[in-house]
Amino acid sequence: MNTEAQEVEKKVLEKIKPSRSDEETLKSIANLVVNELDKFKQQTRIDMKISVEGSFAKGTWLKTDPELDVFIILPSNYDKEFIKNELYPKLRAWLNDYSPIEQYSEHPYLTLQIHGVKVDIVPSIESLPGAKIITAVDRTHLHTEYVKRKTDERLRDEIRLAKAFARGIGVYGAEIKIKGFSGYLLELLTIYYGGFRRLLEAAAYEWVPGKIYIDIEGVSDPLQAKQAFGNPPMIVIDPTDPRRNVAAAVSMEKLSEFIMAARLYLSNPKEEFFFPKPLHPVEKRRLLGLAETFFENVVLVELRHKARLPPDTLWGELQRALSIMKNILEKNEFEVYRCDAWSDEKEQSILACLLSTPIKTKYRLIKGPPIKEREHSIRFIEKYLHSPFLGPWIVGDRLYAISVRKEVLATSLIEDHLGEILVSDLTDSTAKVSLLSWRPEIIEDEEIGEWILSFLLGKPKWLWALLDYQKV
Repeated sequence: MNTEAQEVEKKVLEKIKPSRSDEETLKSIANLVVNELDKFKQQTRIDMKISVEGSFAKGTWLKTDPELDVFIILPSNYDKEFIKNELYPKLRAWLNDYSPIEQYSEHPYLTLQIHGVKVDIVPSIESLPGAKIITAVDRTHLHTEYVKRKTDERLRDEIRLAKAFARGIGVYGAEIKIKGFSGYLLELLTIYYGGFRRLLEAAAYEWVPGKIYIDIEGVSDPLQAKQAFGNPPMIVIDPTDPRRNVAAAVSMEKLSEFIMAARLYLSNPKEEFFFPKPLHPVEKRRLLGLAETFFENVVLVELRHKARLPPDTLWGELQRALSIMKNILEKNEFEVYRCDAWSDEKEQSILACLLSTPIKTKYRLIKGPPIKEREHSIRFIEKYLHSPFLGPWIVGDRLYAISVRKEVLATSLIEDHLGEILVSDLTDSTAKVSLLSWRPEIIEDEEIGEWILSFLLGKPKWLWALLDYQKV
């Protein structure tokens, strides 16, 4: 028994488990929203049920991250077009005083902030166990019922620890920005393994990405499931619908981060895995000073958006743009160490790539074929012998030459290809291309500065728990 881990988890649970007063506060907000939607129902005469779902309904919510999911459940004879064209516009107008933010998964839904609590208002269509669903969220009430049935107070506390751990290491959330572990997935994993620590032990010592298959209720055939889902990093069968992989959103990167964090936590339990400590301002300035060495190697594309996009749409476009930008740089022989994106999810976003050098120089070494390849070696000599190049010459058994090319600036290259990079919903955004060394003032923004620091140092926040800052 790891008494050190027990002590850490006891302290964490004291911070994240809601008190009776916390429960009452959230319940009052839920009642307020339900009453508002009931008035909407009476006014519009739309046939619908109103139901509180998600972690609050299951008893697995965190005091440190209160949130509510309130579902509008339509009868099964309705369809997605009704939600999109009829229900949603009326609902948004009705809730306008709450300054709703439009979100989008399979169809639009709304997010409100009420007394500091995030409230999602989600339209759905009634679904029965095993029946074919119409929208992806139609299973939610089945998920709520399943988790409530499978958990007691002890296991619900273990689920809270799993959620707090995933949040702390930055892998919580199935949205496109994160591509990590949803709350429901963490609930199922904790139920399957019987507790938080056993889940971490399985991740640390048993999980192999691409070979993780979990079917709690044995409702699916493994071979058929793998054929249906392809080869994702992990497969967790939905006990309420064997046709769904609950872990479908989990990327290889986030799964690997979870596995590595589990290994490190089990060997060195610390609260910082759950609650990463912010850097002291003095330490932050020191580390930015160290990172400044790389400023001239970072290509930035600063974007200003004319229209506010739903977060999932925005992050999908940013990640696609980042991938295109990286490919263009690599095709033009720039060595790209890593790329990342930041956004305030309102009007400003930034794409960044860290390069070995921001300039491709005038000369380029051409590595030719070995002389045993007769035809290739003759063609190589013919190509470079009478051209304004250096060489060819032989080192060992291989031919070499040096070519002369036009100097290429990474910033100029990206500027020339902005039309390829900024497509779809980003075409109307204005773009400024620069090196970070040209724009050091942007790190004065606290959020951007913290992102730039994390990007350049390459360490997730939770790893600071294992470091002596003075040795960085």
